[in-house]
Amino acid sequence: MNSLIMARLTKKLTKKEVAEKAGITPAMYSYIESGERSVDIETSKKIAKALGKKHEDIFLPSRLTVREVIIQEVE
Repeated sequence: MNSLIMARLTKKLTKKEVAEKAGITPAMYSYIESGERSVDIETSKKIAKALGKKHEDIFLPSRLTVREVIIQEVE
């Protein structure tokens, strides 16, 4: 499960509620959450604010994730 979904579920919000708080359409939010659409920095900040998080914590890969990718490539 990605960090965007986890943040939304932790806050017990629907996709529609997050979209409304972020000022985007529910359809756009759904596309972003599913990975079907990329997100610009301003929109990512709005979504993160709606979820009470920093956009870096939601939209940028963690060091652990990067490390896991490197290990998988080596194997």
